[in-house]
Amino acid sequence: MGLGGFVLVLLAGALASSELLEKHQLRQTLTCSQGLDECTADESFRVEPLDSGPVEVTGLGVKAALCCRNNQKCKACLLISVRLRILENEEISGGQLGEDADEDKDDAAAVTVCYYSGPSLPRYKVISFRVTPAARKSREHELTVVEDKGVYLGSSVNVRVRSFNRSATFPLQRKVCPSAEVEECEKCRTPRVVAVTDEQRGVVNLTVADEDTGQLQLLQMCVKRGEQGLCLQSSSSVPLHAVTPCMCFEVWMEGSTCRSKLCPFSEKEEFRGNVLRNTSLSVVHSKTNEGRPALSWNLAAPCRLEAEVWPCRMDAGSGQGCGEVLGFRVKRNESSQWWENNATLWTSGSFVDIGSKDRFLHCVMFEVDGKIFGPLCQHDTHRQRWSVPVLAMLLFLSLVGVAVCFLRSRLRGCISDWERSHCSAEARGEVLLLHASGADVLEAGLVCQLGTELSELGFGVSLDLWSQAELSSLGPGPWLHSKLGLLQRRRGKALLVLSGSALDTAQACWDSWIGEKKGGPEGAKKDQTAWCKPTPCFSDVFGSALSCIFSAHLKGGTAERFVLVHFDSQKLINGGRAMPMLFQGLELYSLPSESRQLLAELCPEQPESFSMRIKKLLWLRRASRHLTKGLKNSGKRLWPQAQSVLTQVEILEEETLPLHM
Repeated sequence: MGLGGFVLVLLAGALASSELLEKHQLRQTLTCSQGLDECTADESFRVEPLDSGPVEVTGLGVKAALCCRNNQKCKACLLISVRLRILENEEISGGQLGEDADEDKDDAAAVTVCYYSGPSLPRYKVISFRVTPAARKSREHELTVVEDKGVYLGSSVNVRVRSFNRSATFPLQRKVCPSAEVEECEKCRTPRVVAVTDEQRGVVNLTVADEDTGQLQLLQMCVKRGEQGLCLQSSSSVPLHAVTPCMCFEVWMEGSTCRSKLCPFSEKEEFRGNVLRNTSLSVVHSKTNEGRPALSWNLAAPCRLEAEVWPCRMDAGSGQGCGEVLGFRVKRNESSQWWENNATLWTSGSFVDIGSKDRFLHCVMFEVDGKIFGPLCQHDTHRQRWSVPVLAMLLFLSLVGVAVCFLRSRLRGCISDWERSHCSAEARGEVLLLHASGADVLEAGLVCQLGTELSELGFGVSLDLWSQAELSSLGPGPWLHSKLGLLQRRRGKALLVLSGSALDTAQACWDSWIGEKKGGPEGAKKDQTAWCKPTPCFSDVFGSALSCIFSAHLKGGTAERFVLVHFDSQKLINGGRAMPMLFQGLELYSLPSESRQLLAELCPEQPESFSMRIKKLLWLRRASRHLTKGLKNSGKRLWPQAQSVLTQVEILEEETLPLHM
């Protein structure tokens, strides 16, 4: 080794040793040499020195160290050494010995030590002691002070004793703490982390040991793919399928620069299978910058692996596998030729001058961790045989989807055209809704909802509940005949909504009219009961409508403009109630179950062309769905209100019952 190399080695050793701090076993903070008795060190806040006594400071030494006490963590401290000389009596009196000077007498003395670190205020420590006659025999003495207040790793401390000034610099914490000699330093303490497997949740949890549980919220960690490389931010829970033996962690407390490293799965063979399961291989044909053909490959894995890669040639149709192309086999080891970024760890390469017209015949074989994979080809021959049929099937399905969307849009357009041409207010006609007076909340609500739904479908709807002002001015009979005339002109229909009160009214009117027809006043005298009953006929719109139906019955026909409807929820017909003779021969529809048939009755015209018939059928289907949905939703909404009203009525009836004495 030359002189230059020797000098470099010495400098490197000096730099390395300067980063380490000497350990000092702290037993006492003040030590005085023999002959100096009653040594004490007191804090002082006075700026001027309090020095006194027959002593002279001849030297000052300052050293940065780590002070360790028994069973306690080490701390940064400052070792201050003050060298003293005991003065002769002649030196004290300026050359003349005092009359009362006595060498056998103890003299009190004091030395002030001032030290400060950075912007901190200076600290003063007064060291007081007594100089005994024994101390005069040895003129040189030493005071040693250990101070750990106001000093810390990375700080620079200045010390002044009389005219002497010295300084000491502590190494940075990040340079001191990784050293094995200072692992017990208080500032270098790092959390102790253990890995706990949670089989039920399928994760591995990294948690601090019992003695550090109070600092769990301050725990920070990152994960590495091995002991070297990038350290990526990580959570404390790792899925079992992602755990690998090379996974290492660095943990530290928030705000600290000291980290501890652990690789808890390095000896866990059960996680070695995750490495191969998370390994991906790819092959691609390319060209070099010079235009030469190349077969490029890439191996990505969660850990650095031992791998061998070689090209092979697969003869089409031979069925003999893939034969190695000699002279191209390459090896990768765990310590070289691996690259990584935040996403993955990979190694890659290229086989130059590997190419032919049938490129898919050249493939790559891999041997990773003792297992062989491949052959991997850019164009798989087995997949190529299926590529054309698969593409043809995808094309066919795409065309079918486009055709379905086109037909659907066309059908919507046709329905809209038919609605505009055949379901306009003029072509569709009018609908007159008739119901018996005294209907309950549920029945009245359903009648109004039926009128609303028919209006939304484009029908002109008339309802006495909506025309109270006009009804009051004309009266029930004239108002009804005006609406029936409108129905006659526009080929509309009158819908009689059946209910319990409607059936009772119809039967009472029938009995009254039949009795009057058979006997007149004389016949009525034979049945005084029938004539004495109050008749509801002609008192409202519904009674006037019943009169029109009875008139048609007397003429031997039926009222063609009248249609009967009842709601499924009421279950009147075929549920214990007989149909009155007055309604015999009229069409009856149940709503909403027969909504489509009712709409067909309201739109009786038959289109001549086939296309218009299809359009009408499609419109009836959509309109019946709309009507059914509206009536069902209305029934669900009105039923609680009807129940509440019935409950209140029952309570009122109970309160008004007569008392029997």
